[in-house]
This record gives sequence, structure tokens and C-alpha cells, in this order.
Amino acid sequence: MIYFVIPAYDEEPNIARLFDGLRPVAEELRARIFLVDDGSTDGTGDLARAAGAGLDLRVVEHGVNRGLGAAIDTGLRAVLAEAADDDIVVACEGDGTSDLGDLAEMLKCAEEYDVVLASVHAPGGQLIGVDGWRVFASKAASWVVCRAARLGDIHTVSAVYRCYRVSALRRADVRYGGDLIREPGFAVNVELLLKLTSCGASVCEVPTTNDWTQRGGVSKLRTRETLRAYARVLREHRSSLKRQPPISAISAETR
Repeated sequence: MIYFVIPAYDEEPNIARLFDGLRPVAEELRARIFLVDDGSTDGTGDLARAAGAGLDLRVVEHGVNRGLGAAIDTGLRAVLAEAADDDIVVACEGDGTSDLGDLAEMLKCAEEYDVVLASVHAPGGQLIGVDGWRVFASKAASWVVCRAARLGDIHTVSAVYRCYRVSALRRADVRYGGDLIREPGFAVNVELLLKLTSCGASVCEVPTTNDWTQRGGVSKLRTRETLRAYARVLREHRSSLKRQPPISAISAETR
């Protein structure tokens, strides 16, 4: 079973395009979609229900805006409540910038790997319509995180667009005492990657193109605040590795 988790906040300009691209993919895969409306004020949830009519779509609403991390956590919790260990979660952007043309390759890789990252910075990937300083900051942050956490030849750590094997999410959730996601904002993607790899999750990348020229509205990401959050996540990651039980013990507990 394939599950989509889509966090969305004030995405009224992008909902129609999101579902135009998502519908044929979801229908072919017979996928279930959890769209988390994170306290939108522009009718995002109702627009999603209309645009997704006929799909296996469930819109989960936060009464107030709680942040990207909280939205992803809500979506993943909804999946974990019903999914089998071999199922796959596809997290993608609510603004429609995730290139679903790359999903077939990502799902193929997910047969072997626990986490598959769609990477704009990997060879063959690109980020279009984004200010140069943002591209530089994204590359630099990914480089620092990968070196500090010894992630090897990973190029992009911050993207929402990924595939997760449900068993890897469950294993990490057990290890972290049901506290898999603590970051409320954009650092959630780094947090999740570090926690999953600390539990032995295997990771690979598929190059992708993220084209911001097609999206409406403005980015919700605040660069300085997010970079500070990355630093906090790295500190907590190092500290948690000293406190947590061995991976072998966790694996036995989840069998």
C-alpha cells in the first residue's frame, strides 16, 4: 500500500495544480492520501476535498497553524495507525512543486532502501526559480549536517519529498519513545532523517527538479530560524545517541 502525506498551509493558489499532478499517480497506485490542513485561513481543506473528489483522500485539519513539523507528524501518525510494515509513505509538498515524475524511480529504490530522498542538489537535480542565496544556504546546510552526522554522500537533507518504509518509521518511533518528531518547523526533515539513520535505516537519493516558477504564494520558510533549528537538531541528535539503547535491542522489541 502506498500512502501520501501532504502538509498544506494556505495553499489555495496551488491546490488545483497539486491534484492535477497527483490524481493520475494516486489512481494508478491505488494510494491513500492524507492531506493535513495546518490551520489554513484560505479554505485549503475544502478546496482539497473538491479537487480530490473520487480519490481515497482524507483531509485532517489542525484548528490553528502548528507548523510543518506538526503537520508531518499528524500525517505520519495517521498512516502508522493503519499501515502494514511493508507499506510505503510518500511525503510531498503541498504547493505542488514535488516532481511526481520521479516517483516511479523513488518507489523502485524503496524496494531496497528504508528512506529515499528526492534531491535537488544531487547530480542531475536542480532548483529553479529560487534566489541564489537560498540555493547556497540550502547546499551549505546540507553539507554541514551530512558531515556532522556522518551521512555519507547525501546531498539534500531538508526536502519534504521522500519515501519512507513504514517499518523504519515504527522502529524509530519505538526507539524515541513515541517522540519521533519534536521540531514544529522546517527542521523536521533533518530531524526525521537523523533519527531514522540512527536506528539503522538505509538511505538513497534520486535526483529531482523543484520548480518554484509554477507555484503561487510565498515561501513559508524562514532561513535564519530554520538554520538555528538545524543546529539544535544536531546537538540533540548527538546527545540522544549517548542515551538511547543499542539498535539491536530496539529491533528485538519491534519484532
